Amino acid sequence: LFNPLRIFLPTSLVCLFSGVGLGIYYYALGRGLVGAALLLIMTAVWLFFFGLFADQIAEIRTERYE
Repeated sequence: LFNPLRIFLPTSLVCLFSGVGLGIYYYALGRGLVGAALLLIMTAVWLFFFGLFADQIAEIRTERYE
């Protein structure tokens, strides 16, 4: 009964920008790409795809009851 992308998309974008920002910061310091940045970026991708999956399920459920 709600739009799952309203929850998952902003959360995914926050994780993505945090991961990219952290990666750029540590790369600029000369320490290379840290695991935390990669973890945040992968979390952002998974949250986004989970949001798309939840949106499809919500769409199917609303079609069934109309």
